[in-house]
Amino acid sequence: SGVVLTLVIIGIMLAKKEVIGDYIKEAGLASLVLNVMTMFVGYRTAKWLKLNDKSAICISIESGIQNATLAISIAVVLLNNQEFAIAPAVYGLLMYFPAGAMIYWANRKLAKKLKPNTKNTRQQPFHR
Repeated sequence: SGVVLTLVIIGIMLAKKEVIGDYIKEAGLASLVLNVMTMFVGYRTAKWLKLNDKSAICISIESGIQNATLAISIAVVLLNNQEFAIAPAVYGLLMYFPAGAMIYWANRKLAKKLKPNTKNTRQQPFHR
């Protein structure tokens, strides 16, 4: 689905290349705030439900990585309106940056829990 999302976003950007900068200025901050807050709520809810760190991190990332492809498809195909696809396209472009930061943070947090001289033969949960 990542390839499909990329192709759809590239297609919309090519069709709207004259105004894409304006769209990012208009919807970028709201998209980032929505993404970060969704990830935060996902993580805190999982911790509130007493889930372990790995599960909380997974839920956080899954909450933040929304199905932008579906939203774009509905806007373009069903509603026949490319303007409605702008916000999900911007979200789809930007959602990977906070998720990447979360994965980086999670790697560091979970790596600290593993002691270097233990006989733990399991692999670490998130590989670099």
